[in-house]
This record gives sequence, structure tokens and C-alpha cells, in this order.
Amino acid sequence: MRLLLVATPFWDTESPAFALVQLASYLKQEAPWLTTTIVDFNLLAPDLHQALEGVVEGIHPRYFHWGDAFAALDEPAHATPDALLTADKIRLLVDVMAEAVLRYDADAIGFTVNLATWFLTLPLMEALRAARPDVLLIAGGPHISLLDEVARHVALPGFEARLAKLSLVVVLREGEATLQDVLSVWAEHRCLPTPIAGAVHFRAERVSRGPSRPPVQNLDTLPSPDYRDFGLQTAGAFASVHVELTRGCVNHCRFCSDPGYWGKYRRRCAAKVRADLAAVRPATFAGVLRLADSGFYPGLRDQDQILEAFASLRPRATWSAYTTARGLTPVHARDLFAAGCRLLSLGVESGDDEQLARMAKPCSPDLALTALAAARDAGHQTEASMVVCFPGETRSSLARTLDLVDRIGSATRLKVFEFMPAVFSRFVSSRPAQWSTYFSDTPRADAVCVGPHVYYHPPLYCDPAVRDRAYDELAQRGLRVDGFPRATALRRPGMEKSP
Repeated sequence: MRLLLVATPFWDTESPAFALVQLASYLKQEAPWLTTTIVDFNLLAPDLHQALEGVVEGIHPRYFHWGDAFAALDEPAHATPDALLTADKIRLLVDVMAEAVLRYDADAIGFTVNLATWFLTLPLMEALRAARPDVLLIAGGPHISLLDEVARHVALPGFEARLAKLSLVVVLREGEATLQDVLSVWAEHRCLPTPIAGAVHFRAERVSRGPSRPPVQNLDTLPSPDYRDFGLQTAGAFASVHVELTRGCVNHCRFCSDPGYWGKYRRRCAAKVRADLAAVRPATFAGVLRLADSGFYPGLRDQDQILEAFASLRPRATWSAYTTARGLTPVHARDLFAAGCRLLSLGVESGDDEQLARMAKPCSPDLALTALAAARDAGHQTEASMVVCFPGETRSSLARTLDLVDRIGSATRLKVFEFMPAVFSRFVSSRPAQWSTYFSDTPRADAVCVGPHVYYHPPLYCDPAVRDRAYDELAQRGLRVDGFPRATALRRPGMEKSP
């Protein structure tokens, strides 16, 4: 059975799609009867790059750009006149990709889907379904899992009907074992006669939903990533490659979707990390490793052995990691730097202790400042994230956050986000009655299209004047808030006034 794994174009991508590498490596170990090939349209051969030249130019990860692209393709009445990706460009890009995919004559085609690629992946799957009615189409990844979770709580008949026309199988959350089961059943029956754990089959007659599948309990059972499908034998083939150290997070912040999506925190042992690094063969890339959505947290078991494995790489490789302020001592920061880490990212979130408690963020302004200083003194570049407009935000709490911004200074790169309820987060799961407030299948004022027939319009959870002040004050400091384009005077159900 021939399986093709596909990644549609992203933006400024310097490394192969790790999800596809991980899945292909797992299937080689657990399902050797499969022939698995990867097509990553971010890493195409020169002739296909030329065919796409000018088409992908201007693609940007900002949500209002790909939202505009959806509108241009499916709902012209809602398209903005300056949309970066027009309907004609989308169709041209889809045609080029479909022709390339069909050359492989695969029995099953799987797609990794994230927020910025869904607007290209869906029409590509529709083109492939029209050309190959017999092929098994599968999609997985965070965004399609998110959309399915929304569909479980909010009526989205247009969305479900569109996926049903594809007879699409959606693999939810962690996909290794689920994908293997889907392919095994399909290989035997050429259909999926019964529901499969961790998967949803959208069909014209009904949606077949299997029971939930628990996360992989022991990450050490997963194989090391095998990049040979990308021709990694060529020195300097990629600017960077990924290794996976952990899944989940040691924290359980209320605004974050990671704990809900990935489950409990898990990590690979030092021996497996060493094997992974050996498999990557750093002599064949530019020397940059990226931890795949992984954190390197102080106090982990085998920590010294893992750092030794990174430090022993020849030629030396540099890497970056998420970490927490708790436990990031000067000694730990120096050990990370000696092992090749050059960038540490910390979640600071707020300068107000009460807001941090509401977020369930185990941090404090002083702790954050101490940790950032330790990282910089050790030689690291530093990043810090902050969240404004979380429920309970007032003028006084915002003032304390702005004071913390000033104290952090320009030596640390700050990323500021406006709070928006995230699917899989504790905040959203504790408010089941508000799903229809966040999502609908029809556009409303200030709604953002996150997929055909799926619109996101979160309430504003603080006084509009506080939000305006946050944007204005941060702009004066040269910081842009990653937020939601809305009329700030618009009040919606669930908004909380500040005193």
C-alpha cells in the first residue's frame, strides 16, 4: 500500500515538516508493509519552485490574510479588496500541487494541517477527490482537531457537509497509532466499516466518530526521526531540523491550549535523545536544531545527560527552547548555553500578581526578571510572552504589566497577545455554554473566518477603554499586540467590566 504524506506551503519555512517525518518514521517501524513517501511543498525541487514563483509570494501567517483567502475563494461578498491571496492565485497554486501529488498514484494521502495552511489544504483535497474518487484522504494536526472540537459543540452543517463530500478521515491530536489503525483497516477492507479510536470519518450518510485515544504514554517507544526521505545526505540541505524532547507542558495555565491538546507532560529519556541527535546527523544541515514544540525545564530527570548529548554534537549545533522562570538559575542557564542553547523563551504573561493567579500562571514579576537576567548573563538571547485583556484586566493591572515591560527593556524580545479563548484550554472547557458565543457557521460583526463555514468571534473580556489603552501604550513602546480586529466599542455577552 502506497501512502503519501503532504505538507502544503507555509511561510519562511527553513526545515522539513516534523509531523510528517515523525509519522513516516513511526510507520516504518510499526507498519513495514507500507511504502511511505513525503511531499513537503515548502522544500520542492527547483522546477516546481519556478512553477509556484509569484503564487506564494505574499503569503503571511497573519490570520486576517488567510481568512481573506477563504473569503476570496468561497464567499466573494466577504472578501476584502486588498486580500493578499486572490481566488485566482489559490486556484493556480492548488492546480500545481494537485498535478504534483497525483504523479505518485498513492492509495492514501495524508495532510498535516495548521492554522495557516488549511485554506490551501482543503481545496487541494477537493481537487484530489475529484480526480481520484477511490483514494483515502486523511487530515491531521492542531487546526483540523480544533475545527472538529468546535463542530462537536456548535452546529456547523456547512463545514461537516464539505468534509463529508471528501469522505475525509480526520486523525485527532497525537496521530501515530491512530493513523496506523486507519491504514491497516483500509488496506484490509478498502473502507472503514467501524469507528476507529482517535479518528472521525466524515461521510455523506453520517459522521462516524471513534472513542478518544489516550496520548502516547511513553515517548521512548517512538522511533528517532528519519530524515532520509528528504535527501538529507546532501550537506547543508536544510537551515534547521527538528528533534522532539517533550510533549505537553509542566504548567496548566488557564489560557493555554497545550495541556488540553497534548495531555500530561511527557519527555524522552537521555538515551533516546542521544539516539535522536545521532539520527539527525548534524553534519548534513546548517547546524540549527529546533525542539519541536518542546520545553526544556529546570530540574528534569536525566537533565545533565541530555545536555551532555547536545554538547557532544560535532559539528556543534545551536538550538532554542521554551523554559519556565521557576528554577532557571544562573548555573542552569550557563549549562544550557554550554550545550548549544542560544535562545530561551519564557512565559511572563502579566506584571500583576492577581492576574497571574487568575491565569494559574506559576510566575511573578520579580521571578521573571531574575530568570531573564540569568539567561542574558549566560549569553542567551531571550524572548518573553505577555497576555493582555485576560478576564479581570483593569487599568491598574495593565499599569503594572506596562511597568514590567519597561523593566524588562529592549534586551529581551517581547511578544504580546490579546487574550482570546483557545479551544482545548481550561478557560473554554470550563464554559461549555459559551461555545456558540465564540464560534458560528455564519459571519457576524468582527468575525474572523478560520475555515469555510467556521467563524471565530470571541467576546471582549475587559473594558474596551482598557483594551485601547493596552494597544496604545504598547505601540508607544514599539510593540505590536497580536490581537483580534474588532470594533473596540462593540460589547458582547460575557464581557466583564473593570471597576
